[in-house]
Amino acid sequence: MGKRLLPSVAFSISIILFIALVFGCEANRSSSEYVLTGNWESAHVDDRFVEASSRKASSRSEVLETSVGPVSSTSESRILPKAVIVRYDENIPKSRELATSIGKYGKEVPRAEGVGFDFSRIEIPADETTGMEEIINYYEQLPGVSYVEEDHRVSIQASVVVNDPGYPLQWNLQQLGMPDAWGITTGNSSVVVAIIDTGIAEDISDFAGTTFVDGWNFVGNNDNTYDDNGHGTHVSGTVAQTTNNSHGTAGMAYGVALMPIKVLDGNGEGYSSDFAAGIIRAADSGADIINLSLAGGAFNQTAYDAIRYAYEVKGVAIFASSGNSDVATVDYPAAYGEYVIAVGATDRNKARAYYSNYGSMLDIVAPGGDISIDPSGGILQQTVLGGDPSTENFYYYQGTSMAASHASALGALLLSRNPLLSPAEIFTAITTTAEDLGTAGKDEYYGYGLINPVAALESVAGDLITYTVSDSINIIYDEAENHYAQWYFQVASGEIHLTLSSTSSSVTMTLYDPEGVEIESTVEAPEQEIVHDIGESGGEFSVVVH
Repeated sequence: MGKRLLPSVAFSISIILFIALVFGCEANRSSSEYVLTGNWESAHVDDRFVEASSRKASSRSEVLETSVGPVSSTSESRILPKAVIVRYDENIPKSRELATSIGKYGKEVPRAEGVGFDFSRIEIPADETTGMEEIINYYEQLPGVSYVEEDHRVSIQASVVVNDPGYPLQWNLQQLGMPDAWGITTGNSSVVVAIIDTGIAEDISDFAGTTFVDGWNFVGNNDNTYDDNGHGTHVSGTVAQTTNNSHGTAGMAYGVALMPIKVLDGNGEGYSSDFAAGIIRAADSGADIINLSLAGGAFNQTAYDAIRYAYEVKGVAIFASSGNSDVATVDYPAAYGEYVIAVGATDRNKARAYYSNYGSMLDIVAPGGDISIDPSGGILQQTVLGGDPSTENFYYYQGTSMAASHASALGALLLSRNPLLSPAEIFTAITTTAEDLGTAGKDEYYGYGLINPVAALESVAGDLITYTVSDSINIIYDEAENHYAQWYFQVASGEIHLTLSSTSSSVTMTLYDPEGVEIESTVEAPEQEIVHDIGESGGEFSVVVH
Protein backbone atom coordinates (compact mmCIF):
# COMPACT_ATOMS: atom_id res chain seq x y z
CA MET A 1 0.00 0.00 0.00
CA GLY A 2 1.16 3.54 -0.64
CA LYS A 3 2.15 5.99 2.04
CA ARG A 4 -0.63 7.81 3.89
CA LEU A 5 -0.39 11.02 5.90
CA LEU A 6 -2.75 11.98 8.69
CA PRO A 7 -4.52 15.35 8.60
CA SER A 8 -2.52 18.04 10.37
CA VAL A 9 -5.19 20.75 10.70
CA ALA A 10 -8.85 20.45 11.65
CA PHE A 11 -11.23 20.48 8.66
CA SER A 12 -8.33 20.36 6.26
CA ILE A 13 -6.28 17.46 5.04
CA SER A 14 -2.94 18.05 3.45
CA ILE A 15 -1.12 15.19 1.84
CA ILE A 16 2.28 14.57 0.41
CA LEU A 17 2.30 12.05 -2.37
CA PHE A 18 5.46 10.44 -3.60
CA ILE A 19 4.11 8.62 -6.59
CA ALA A 20 6.16 6.78 -9.10
CA LEU A 21 3.53 5.51 -11.50
CA VAL A 22 0.14 3.86 -11.91
CA PHE A 23 -1.55 2.65 -15.04
CA GLY A 24 -4.83 0.94 -15.91
CA CYS A 25 -7.60 0.74 -18.43
CA GLU A 26 -11.35 0.89 -18.69
CA ALA A 27 -14.03 0.10 -21.19
CA ASN A 28 -17.59 1.24 -21.84
CA ARG A 29 -20.15 1.30 -19.05
CA SER A 30 -23.46 3.01 -19.03
CA SER A 31 -22.80 6.27 -17.25
CA SER A 32 -19.20 7.38 -17.05
CA GLU A 33 -15.58 6.46 -17.65
CA TYR A 34 -12.03 7.54 -16.90
CA VAL A 35 -9.17 7.95 -19.29
CA LEU A 36 -5.39 8.00 -19.02
CA THR A 37 -2.89 9.36 -21.49
CA GLY A 38 -0.07 8.07 -23.69
CA ASN A 39 3.25 6.40 -23.59
CA TRP A 40 5.87 6.65 -20.92
CA GLU A 41 9.55 7.02 -21.72
CA SER A 42 12.18 6.78 -19.04
CA ALA A 43 15.85 6.04 -18.66
CA HIS A 44 14.82 3.49 -16.07
CA VAL A 45 12.55 1.39 -18.28
CA ASP A 46 12.96 -2.24 -17.25
CA ASP A 47 13.33 -5.36 -19.39
CA ARG A 48 9.59 -5.99 -19.47
CA PHE A 49 8.92 -2.67 -21.19
CA VAL A 50 11.78 -3.23 -23.63
CA GLU A 51 10.41 -6.68 -24.38
CA ALA A 52 6.89 -5.34 -24.85
CA SER A 53 8.16 -2.76 -27.32
CA SER A 54 10.15 -5.27 -29.35
CA ARG A 55 7.25 -7.74 -29.38
CA LYS A 56 4.69 -5.23 -30.61
CA ALA A 57 3.45 -7.34 -33.51
CA SER A 58 3.21 -10.61 -31.61
CA SER A 59 1.66 -8.95 -28.54
CA ARG A 60 -1.02 -7.50 -30.75
CA SER A 61 -2.03 -10.87 -32.08
CA GLU A 62 -2.11 -12.28 -28.56
CA VAL A 63 -4.41 -9.48 -27.44
CA LEU A 64 -6.82 -10.15 -30.26
CA GLU A 65 -7.13 -13.72 -29.05
CA THR A 66 -8.03 -12.55 -25.55
CA SER A 67 -11.71 -12.58 -24.73
CA VAL A 68 -13.51 -9.25 -24.48
CA GLY A 69 -16.45 -8.83 -22.15
CA PRO A 70 -18.11 -6.61 -19.56
CA VAL A 71 -16.43 -5.94 -16.25
CA SER A 72 -17.48 -8.50 -13.70
CA SER A 73 -18.40 -7.66 -10.12
CA THR A 74 -18.47 -9.71 -6.96
CA SER A 75 -21.22 -7.49 -5.61
CA GLU A 76 -24.77 -8.73 -5.68
CA SER A 77 -26.72 -7.20 -8.52
CA ARG A 78 -29.46 -4.98 -7.16
CA ILE A 79 -31.55 -1.99 -8.05
CA LEU A 80 -31.19 1.00 -5.76
CA PRO A 81 -34.48 1.95 -4.07
CA LYS A 82 -36.26 5.10 -5.11
CA ALA A 83 -35.39 8.11 -3.01
CA VAL A 84 -35.91 11.85 -2.60
CA ILE A 85 -33.59 14.59 -1.33
CA VAL A 86 -34.98 16.83 1.39
CA ARG A 87 -33.05 20.10 1.65
CA TYR A 88 -33.55 21.83 4.99
CA ASP A 89 -33.59 25.57 5.65
CA GLU A 90 -30.51 26.12 7.83
CA ASN A 91 -32.05 29.31 9.26
CA ILE A 92 -35.06 27.51 10.80
CA PRO A 93 -34.60 25.15 13.78
CA LYS A 94 -35.95 21.67 13.11
CA SER A 95 -39.31 21.25 14.78
CA ARG A 96 -40.82 18.26 16.57
CA GLU A 97 -43.38 18.03 13.76
CA LEU A 98 -40.61 17.67 11.23
CA ALA A 99 -38.85 15.01 13.31
CA THR A 100 -41.99 12.91 13.66
CA SER A 101 -43.11 13.34 10.03
CA ILE A 102 -39.89 12.92 8.09
CA GLY A 103 -39.98 9.13 8.10
CA LYS A 104 -43.51 8.70 6.72
CA TYR A 105 -42.39 7.41 3.32
CA GLY A 106 -39.06 5.87 4.18
CA LYS A 107 -35.84 5.90 6.17
CA GLU A 108 -34.02 9.21 6.55
CA VAL A 109 -30.30 9.06 5.75
CA PRO A 110 -28.54 12.36 6.61
CA ARG A 111 -25.97 13.20 3.93
CA ALA A 112 -24.61 16.65 4.83
CA GLU A 113 -25.19 18.95 7.76
CA GLY A 114 -23.48 22.26 8.34
CA VAL A 115 -23.29 25.89 7.35
CA GLY A 116 -24.81 26.24 3.91
CA PHE A 117 -25.63 22.54 3.52
CA ASP A 118 -28.16 20.42 5.38
CA PHE A 119 -29.90 17.68 3.42
CA SER A 120 -31.01 14.08 3.79
CA ARG A 121 -32.00 11.21 1.55
CA ILE A 122 -35.36 9.52 2.15
CA GLU A 123 -35.14 5.93 0.88
CA ILE A 124 -38.56 4.78 -0.26
CA PRO A 125 -39.39 1.07 0.24
CA ALA A 126 -40.01 -0.98 -2.90
CA ASP A 127 -43.57 -1.81 -1.78
CA GLU A 128 -44.56 1.85 -1.36
CA THR A 129 -47.39 2.55 -3.83
CA THR A 130 -47.58 6.34 -3.39
CA GLY A 131 -46.40 8.19 -6.48
CA MET A 132 -43.20 10.24 -6.49
CA GLU A 133 -45.03 13.54 -7.10
CA GLU A 134 -47.28 13.01 -4.08
CA ILE A 135 -44.31 12.10 -1.88
CA ILE A 136 -42.43 15.22 -2.93
CA ASN A 137 -45.49 17.37 -2.29
CA TYR A 138 -45.82 15.88 1.21
CA TYR A 139 -42.26 16.70 2.21
CA GLU A 140 -42.40 20.18 0.69
CA GLN A 141 -45.23 21.12 3.11
CA LEU A 142 -43.22 20.24 6.23
CA PRO A 143 -41.91 23.16 8.32
CA GLY A 144 -38.21 23.90 7.87
CA VAL A 145 -37.95 22.26 4.43
CA SER A 146 -36.39 24.43 1.73
CA TYR A 147 -37.09 22.16 -1.24
CA VAL A 148 -37.50 18.51 -2.23
CA GLU A 149 -36.37 16.72 -5.39
CA GLU A 150 -35.97 13.20 -6.68
CA ASP A 151 -32.62 11.62 -5.78
CA HIS A 152 -31.41 10.52 -9.21
CA ARG A 153 -29.19 7.50 -9.58
CA VAL A 154 -25.68 8.02 -10.89
CA SER A 155 -23.34 5.31 -12.13
CA ILE A 156 -20.18 4.47 -13.97
CA GLN A 157 -20.53 3.46 -17.60
CA ALA A 158 -20.46 -0.11 -18.81
CA SER A 159 -16.92 -1.32 -19.35
CA VAL A 160 -15.28 -3.72 -21.77
CA VAL A 161 -11.98 -5.02 -20.44
CA VAL A 162 -9.14 -6.72 -22.32
CA ASN A 163 -6.59 -8.59 -20.21
CA ASP A 164 -3.25 -8.12 -21.97
CA PRO A 165 -0.38 -10.26 -20.67
CA GLY A 166 2.24 -8.25 -22.56
CA TYR A 167 2.44 -4.80 -20.91
CA PRO A 168 2.38 -2.72 -24.14
CA LEU A 169 3.40 0.89 -24.07
CA GLN A 170 0.92 3.65 -23.29
CA TRP A 171 0.23 5.37 -26.61
CA ASN A 172 -1.86 8.06 -24.92
CA LEU A 173 1.00 9.49 -22.85
CA GLN A 174 3.26 9.50 -25.90
CA GLN A 175 0.62 11.28 -27.93
CA LEU A 176 0.37 14.02 -25.30
CA GLY A 177 4.12 14.54 -25.20
CA MET A 178 4.39 13.66 -21.52
CA PRO A 179 8.19 13.16 -21.44
CA ASP A 180 8.57 16.86 -22.34
CA ALA A 181 5.83 17.84 -19.88
CA TRP A 182 7.58 15.87 -17.12
CA GLY A 183 10.69 17.86 -17.91
CA ILE A 184 8.71 20.87 -16.63
CA THR A 185 6.99 19.16 -13.68
CA THR A 186 5.94 15.69 -12.58
CA GLY A 187 3.51 17.13 -10.06
CA ASN A 188 3.78 18.64 -6.59
CA SER A 189 2.96 16.55 -3.54
CA SER A 190 0.95 19.43 -2.08
CA VAL A 191 -1.63 19.18 -4.90
CA VAL A 192 -4.52 16.82 -4.05
CA VAL A 193 -6.78 15.18 -6.65
CA ALA A 194 -10.06 13.78 -5.30
CA ILE A 195 -11.31 10.73 -7.20
CA ILE A 196 -15.08 10.66 -6.67
CA ASP A 197 -15.93 7.18 -7.85
CA THR A 198 -16.08 3.55 -6.67
CA GLY A 199 -13.12 3.95 -4.32
CA ILE A 200 -9.44 3.07 -4.79
CA ALA A 201 -7.69 -0.27 -4.17
CA GLU A 202 -4.67 1.37 -2.55
CA ASP A 203 -2.85 -1.90 -1.87
CA ILE A 204 -2.28 -2.98 -5.49
CA SER A 205 1.37 -3.38 -6.40
CA ASP A 206 1.70 -0.31 -8.61
CA PHE A 207 0.44 2.03 -5.89
CA ALA A 208 3.32 1.03 -3.61
CA GLY A 209 4.99 4.43 -3.80
CA THR A 210 1.81 6.53 -3.89
CA THR A 211 0.71 8.67 -0.95
CA PHE A 212 -3.00 8.90 -0.24
CA VAL A 213 -4.88 11.43 1.85
CA ASP A 214 -7.81 10.15 3.90
CA GLY A 215 -11.14 10.13 2.10
CA TRP A 216 -14.61 8.80 2.94
CA ASN A 217 -17.05 6.07 1.90
CA PHE A 218 -20.54 7.54 1.48
CA VAL A 219 -21.98 4.19 0.41
CA GLY A 220 -21.09 2.46 3.67
CA ASN A 221 -20.83 5.63 5.79
CA ASN A 222 -17.33 4.73 7.00
CA ASP A 223 -13.68 5.34 6.24
CA ASN A 224 -13.20 2.13 4.19
CA THR A 225 -12.70 3.50 0.67
CA TYR A 226 -11.62 0.19 -0.93
CA ASP A 227 -12.71 -0.17 -4.55
CA ASP A 228 -15.15 -3.10 -4.88
CA ASN A 229 -15.64 -2.46 -8.59
CA GLY A 230 -12.29 -1.53 -10.19
CA HIS A 231 -13.32 1.60 -12.06
CA GLY A 232 -12.04 4.16 -9.55
CA THR A 233 -8.70 2.38 -9.24
CA HIS A 234 -8.15 2.38 -13.00
CA VAL A 235 -8.98 6.08 -13.22
CA SER A 236 -6.66 6.87 -10.31
CA GLY A 237 -3.79 5.09 -12.03
CA THR A 238 -4.05 7.41 -15.00
CA VAL A 239 -3.64 10.37 -12.67
CA ALA A 240 -0.91 9.14 -10.32
CA GLN A 241 0.31 5.55 -10.63
CA THR A 242 3.64 4.96 -8.94
CA THR A 243 6.28 5.78 -11.56
CA ASN A 244 9.99 5.05 -12.06
CA ASN A 245 9.67 2.01 -9.77
CA SER A 246 10.63 -0.63 -12.39
CA HIS A 247 7.10 -2.00 -12.28
CA GLY A 248 3.85 -1.54 -14.15
CA THR A 249 3.02 1.62 -16.05
CA ALA A 250 3.22 5.38 -15.59
CA GLY A 251 0.79 7.98 -14.26
CA MET A 252 0.38 11.32 -15.93
CA ALA A 253 0.83 13.49 -12.81
CA TYR A 254 2.76 11.03 -10.67
CA GLY A 255 3.97 13.61 -8.17
CA VAL A 256 0.53 14.60 -6.86
CA ALA A 257 -1.64 13.15 -4.11
CA LEU A 258 -4.88 11.15 -4.37
CA MET A 259 -8.00 11.39 -2.18
CA PRO A 260 -10.49 8.48 -2.50
CA ILE A 261 -14.15 9.52 -2.17
CA LYS A 262 -16.43 6.51 -2.62
CA VAL A 263 -19.96 7.41 -3.75
CA LEU A 264 -20.66 4.42 -6.05
CA ASP A 265 -21.16 0.81 -4.95
CA GLY A 266 -19.65 -2.40 -6.32
CA ASN A 267 -22.04 -2.28 -9.26
CA GLY A 268 -20.91 1.26 -10.09
CA GLU A 269 -24.20 2.83 -8.97
CA GLY A 270 -25.10 5.47 -6.42
CA TYR A 271 -27.27 8.41 -5.48
CA SER A 272 -26.98 12.09 -6.38
CA SER A 273 -27.14 12.85 -2.65
CA ASP A 274 -24.00 10.81 -1.96
CA PHE A 275 -22.36 12.39 -5.00
CA ALA A 276 -23.16 15.87 -3.67
CA ALA A 277 -21.97 14.98 -0.18
CA GLY A 278 -18.76 13.61 -1.72
CA ILE A 279 -18.14 16.88 -3.55
CA ILE A 280 -18.56 18.86 -0.32
CA ARG A 281 -16.35 16.46 1.64
CA ALA A 282 -13.57 16.62 -0.95
CA ALA A 283 -13.69 20.42 -1.15
CA ASP A 284 -13.71 20.85 2.64
CA SER A 285 -10.87 18.32 3.05
CA GLY A 286 -8.40 20.18 0.88
CA ALA A 287 -8.88 18.79 -2.62
CA ASP A 288 -7.50 21.06 -5.36
CA ILE A 289 -8.87 19.04 -8.30
CA ILE A 290 -12.00 16.87 -8.44
CA ASN A 291 -12.29 14.11 -11.03
CA LEU A 292 -15.82 12.96 -11.93
CA SER A 293 -15.72 9.92 -14.19
CA LEU A 294 -19.42 9.24 -13.72
CA ALA A 295 -22.76 10.34 -15.10
CA GLY A 296 -26.47 9.84 -14.85
CA GLY A 297 -29.83 11.37 -14.10
CA ALA A 298 -31.06 14.82 -14.91
CA PHE A 299 -30.30 18.22 -13.39
CA ASN A 300 -30.12 17.95 -9.61
CA GLN A 301 -30.22 21.14 -7.53
CA THR A 302 -28.34 19.63 -4.58
CA ALA A 303 -25.53 18.34 -6.77
CA TYR A 304 -25.39 21.66 -8.60
CA ASP A 305 -25.13 23.60 -5.34
CA ALA A 306 -22.36 21.30 -4.12
CA ILE A 307 -20.37 21.77 -7.33
CA ARG A 308 -20.86 25.53 -7.23
CA TYR A 309 -19.71 25.55 -3.58
CA ALA A 310 -16.54 23.61 -4.44
CA TYR A 311 -15.77 25.92 -7.36
CA GLU A 312 -16.72 29.34 -5.98
CA VAL A 313 -16.06 29.00 -2.25
CA LYS A 314 -13.22 26.48 -2.13
CA GLY A 315 -11.56 27.22 -5.49
CA VAL A 316 -11.59 23.62 -6.74
CA ALA A 317 -11.25 22.85 -10.46
CA ILE A 318 -13.70 20.12 -11.51
CA PHE A 319 -13.40 17.80 -14.52
CA ALA A 320 -16.17 15.44 -15.68
CA SER A 321 -16.65 12.89 -18.45
CA SER A 322 -19.04 13.89 -21.24
CA GLY A 323 -20.71 10.47 -21.45
CA ASN A 324 -20.49 7.37 -23.64
CA SER A 325 -23.78 7.35 -25.54
CA ASP A 326 -22.68 9.03 -28.82
CA VAL A 327 -25.37 11.69 -28.49
CA ALA A 328 -25.27 15.44 -29.14
CA THR A 329 -25.44 16.50 -25.50
CA VAL A 330 -23.09 15.97 -22.58
CA ASP A 331 -24.30 14.13 -19.49
CA TYR A 332 -24.57 15.52 -15.99
CA PRO A 333 -22.42 16.40 -14.06
CA ALA A 334 -20.39 17.55 -17.09
CA ALA A 335 -23.42 19.63 -18.11
CA TYR A 336 -23.26 21.85 -15.01
CA GLY A 337 -21.97 24.70 -17.12
CA GLU A 338 -19.21 27.07 -16.09
CA TYR A 339 -18.38 25.15 -12.91
CA VAL A 340 -17.30 21.94 -14.63
CA ILE A 341 -14.87 21.23 -17.48
CA ALA A 342 -16.61 18.73 -19.79
CA VAL A 343 -14.21 16.20 -21.31
CA GLY A 344 -14.86 14.06 -24.39
CA ALA A 345 -12.76 11.15 -25.66
CA THR A 346 -10.44 10.60 -28.64
CA ASP A 347 -8.74 7.49 -30.00
CA ARG A 348 -5.09 6.87 -30.82
CA ASN A 349 -5.56 8.69 -34.17
CA LYS A 350 -6.87 11.84 -32.44
CA ALA A 351 -10.34 11.22 -33.86
CA ARG A 352 -13.46 11.47 -31.73
CA ALA A 353 -14.11 8.12 -30.09
CA TYR A 354 -17.27 6.56 -31.52
CA TYR A 355 -19.02 6.52 -28.13
CA SER A 356 -18.09 10.01 -26.93
CA ASN A 357 -20.94 12.46 -26.28
CA TYR A 358 -20.59 15.84 -27.94
CA GLY A 359 -22.42 19.16 -28.26
CA SER A 360 -22.12 22.84 -27.48
CA MET A 361 -21.22 22.26 -23.81
CA LEU A 362 -18.21 20.06 -24.60
CA ASP A 363 -15.03 21.90 -23.54
CA ILE A 364 -12.06 19.69 -24.44
CA VAL A 365 -11.10 16.16 -25.46
CA ALA A 366 -8.44 13.79 -24.16
CA PRO A 367 -7.40 10.18 -24.87
CA GLY A 368 -10.22 7.79 -24.02
CA GLY A 369 -9.29 4.93 -26.31
CA ASP A 370 -11.11 2.61 -28.69
CA ILE A 371 -10.82 -1.16 -28.29
CA SER A 372 -13.56 -1.98 -30.82
CA ILE A 373 -10.99 -2.79 -33.53
CA ASP A 374 -7.75 -3.35 -31.63
CA PRO A 375 -7.73 -3.97 -27.85
CA SER A 376 -4.39 -2.18 -27.49
CA GLY A 377 -6.18 1.00 -28.54
CA GLY A 378 -7.59 1.30 -25.03
CA ILE A 379 -6.10 2.99 -21.96
CA LEU A 380 -3.87 0.68 -19.94
CA GLN A 381 -3.72 0.80 -16.12
CA GLN A 382 -3.65 -1.57 -13.17
CA THR A 383 -6.82 -2.42 -11.28
CA VAL A 384 -8.82 -5.21 -9.66
CA LEU A 385 -12.11 -6.49 -11.04
CA GLY A 386 -15.10 -6.43 -8.73
CA GLY A 387 -12.82 -5.77 -5.76
CA ASP A 388 -11.30 -9.25 -5.99
CA PRO A 389 -7.56 -8.99 -5.14
CA SER A 390 -6.85 -12.15 -7.15
CA THR A 391 -7.78 -10.27 -10.35
CA GLU A 392 -5.08 -7.59 -9.85
CA ASN A 393 -3.64 -7.02 -13.28
CA PHE A 394 -3.21 -4.47 -16.07
CA TYR A 395 -6.31 -3.91 -18.18
CA TYR A 396 -7.33 -1.87 -21.23
CA TYR A 397 -10.37 0.33 -20.66
CA GLN A 398 -12.06 2.78 -22.98
CA GLY A 399 -14.43 5.64 -22.27
CA THR A 400 -14.85 9.28 -21.44
CA SER A 401 -14.04 8.29 -17.85
CA MET A 402 -10.51 7.66 -19.03
CA ALA A 403 -10.44 11.00 -20.86
CA ALA A 404 -11.58 12.92 -17.79
CA SER A 405 -8.76 11.52 -15.68
CA HIS A 406 -6.18 12.73 -18.24
CA ALA A 407 -7.63 16.23 -18.06
CA SER A 408 -7.73 16.16 -14.25
CA ALA A 409 -4.08 15.11 -14.23
CA LEU A 410 -3.21 18.08 -16.43
CA GLY A 411 -5.09 20.39 -14.07
CA ALA A 412 -2.99 19.00 -11.20
CA LEU A 413 0.23 19.57 -13.15
CA LEU A 414 -0.78 23.18 -13.82
CA LEU A 415 -1.35 23.78 -10.10
CA SER A 416 1.99 22.16 -9.38
CA ARG A 417 3.59 24.67 -11.73
CA ASN A 418 1.63 27.65 -10.43
CA PRO A 419 -0.22 27.03 -7.14
CA LEU A 420 -2.08 30.34 -7.33
CA LEU A 421 -4.15 29.46 -10.39
CA SER A 422 -7.91 29.78 -9.98
CA PRO A 423 -10.30 27.23 -11.55
CA ALA A 424 -11.09 29.80 -14.27
CA GLU A 425 -7.37 30.27 -15.01
CA ILE A 426 -6.89 26.51 -15.23
CA PHE A 427 -9.76 26.36 -17.74
CA THR A 428 -8.18 29.17 -19.77
CA ALA A 429 -4.72 27.58 -19.73
CA ILE A 430 -6.11 24.26 -21.00
CA THR A 431 -8.55 25.55 -23.61
CA THR A 432 -6.34 28.26 -25.13
CA THR A 433 -3.43 25.87 -25.65
CA ALA A 434 -5.40 22.82 -26.82
CA GLU A 435 -4.60 21.28 -30.20
CA ASP A 436 -7.42 22.35 -32.51
CA LEU A 437 -9.13 19.34 -34.09
CA GLY A 438 -12.07 19.15 -36.48
CA THR A 439 -13.59 22.44 -37.61
CA ALA A 440 -11.35 25.44 -36.92
CA GLY A 441 -12.04 26.93 -33.49
CA LYS A 442 -14.35 25.50 -30.85
CA ASP A 443 -16.74 22.92 -32.27
CA GLU A 444 -19.28 20.46 -30.91
CA TYR A 445 -17.20 17.32 -31.51
CA TYR A 446 -13.85 18.36 -29.98
CA GLY A 447 -14.64 21.50 -27.99
CA TYR A 448 -11.49 23.63 -27.93
CA GLY A 449 -9.44 20.59 -28.92
CA LEU A 450 -7.09 17.93 -27.56
CA ILE A 451 -5.31 18.81 -24.32
CA ASN A 452 -1.69 19.89 -24.86
CA PRO A 453 0.22 19.47 -21.55
CA VAL A 454 3.50 21.09 -22.63
CA ALA A 455 1.85 24.20 -24.10
CA ALA A 456 -0.50 24.52 -21.14
CA LEU A 457 2.35 24.27 -18.63
CA GLU A 458 4.43 26.81 -20.52
CA SER A 459 1.49 29.23 -20.52
CA VAL A 460 1.39 29.41 -16.70
CA ALA A 461 5.13 29.50 -16.09
CA GLY A 462 5.42 33.15 -15.06
CA ASP A 463 9.03 34.38 -14.76
CA LEU A 464 11.29 31.32 -14.81
CA ILE A 465 14.98 32.11 -14.41
CA THR A 466 17.81 29.71 -13.60
CA TYR A 467 20.52 30.99 -11.28
CA THR A 468 23.87 29.52 -10.36
CA VAL A 469 24.00 30.38 -6.69
CA SER A 470 27.24 31.54 -5.17
CA ASP A 471 26.25 33.28 -1.98
CA SER A 472 23.00 35.21 -2.41
CA ILE A 473 20.14 36.16 -4.74
CA ASN A 474 18.35 39.50 -4.65
CA ILE A 475 14.88 39.48 -6.22
CA ILE A 476 13.34 42.69 -7.55
CA TYR A 477 9.56 42.21 -7.83
CA ASP A 478 7.05 44.58 -9.41
CA GLU A 479 3.50 43.62 -8.43
CA ALA A 480 2.08 45.87 -11.16
CA GLU A 481 3.57 43.54 -13.80
CA ASN A 482 3.12 40.12 -12.13
CA HIS A 483 0.77 38.63 -9.58
CA TYR A 484 2.88 35.48 -9.39
CA ALA A 485 6.51 34.74 -10.21
CA GLN A 486 8.66 31.65 -9.74
CA TRP A 487 12.41 31.21 -10.04
CA TYR A 488 14.44 27.99 -10.12
CA PHE A 489 18.09 27.74 -9.08
CA GLN A 490 20.68 25.02 -8.58
CA VAL A 491 22.43 24.71 -5.22
CA ALA A 492 25.14 22.13 -4.53
CA SER A 493 25.50 22.58 -0.76
CA GLY A 494 25.70 25.14 1.97
CA GLU A 495 23.51 28.18 2.54
CA ILE A 496 20.71 29.71 0.44
CA HIS A 497 20.37 33.44 1.02
CA LEU A 498 17.39 35.18 -0.60
CA THR A 499 16.42 38.83 -0.32
CA LEU A 500 13.32 40.45 -1.80
CA SER A 501 12.67 44.05 -2.74
CA SER A 502 9.09 44.78 -3.79
CA THR A 503 7.01 47.74 -4.85
CA SER A 504 4.25 46.47 -2.54
CA SER A 505 3.97 45.42 1.09
CA SER A 506 1.36 42.75 0.31
CA VAL A 507 3.64 40.10 -1.22
CA THR A 508 5.22 37.01 0.32
CA MET A 509 8.23 34.89 -0.64
CA THR A 510 8.27 31.08 -0.26
CA LEU A 511 11.23 28.71 -0.67
CA TYR A 512 10.64 25.14 -1.91
CA ASP A 513 12.99 22.14 -1.89
CA PRO A 514 13.69 19.98 -5.01
CA GLU A 515 10.63 17.82 -4.19
CA GLY A 516 8.33 20.85 -4.15
CA VAL A 517 7.92 20.85 -0.36
CA GLU A 518 7.74 24.24 1.31
CA ILE A 519 10.81 25.09 3.42
CA GLU A 520 10.03 28.60 4.62
CA SER A 521 7.70 31.49 3.86
CA THR A 522 7.98 35.16 4.78
CA VAL A 523 5.37 37.53 6.13
CA GLU A 524 4.06 40.36 3.97
CA ALA A 525 6.57 43.22 3.77
CA PRO A 526 8.35 45.26 1.07
CA GLU A 527 11.81 44.02 2.17
CA GLN A 528 12.13 40.32 3.00
CA GLU A 529 14.87 37.76 3.63
CA ILE A 530 15.22 33.98 3.81
CA VAL A 531 18.41 32.25 4.95
CA HIS A 532 18.44 28.43 4.82
CA ASP A 533 21.28 25.96 5.20
CA ILE A 534 20.73 22.88 3.02
CA GLY A 535 23.85 21.07 4.17
CA GLU A 536 25.04 18.62 1.53
CA SER A 537 21.59 17.91 0.03
CA GLY A 538 21.86 19.90 -3.19
CA GLY A 539 19.48 20.11 -6.13
CA GLU A 540 17.08 22.44 -7.94
CA PHE A 541 15.31 24.68 -5.46
CA SER A 542 12.63 27.24 -6.29
CA VAL A 543 11.26 30.45 -4.84
CA VAL A 544 7.76 31.79 -5.41
CA VAL A 545 6.80 35.43 -4.94
CA HIS A 546 3.18 36.55 -4.98
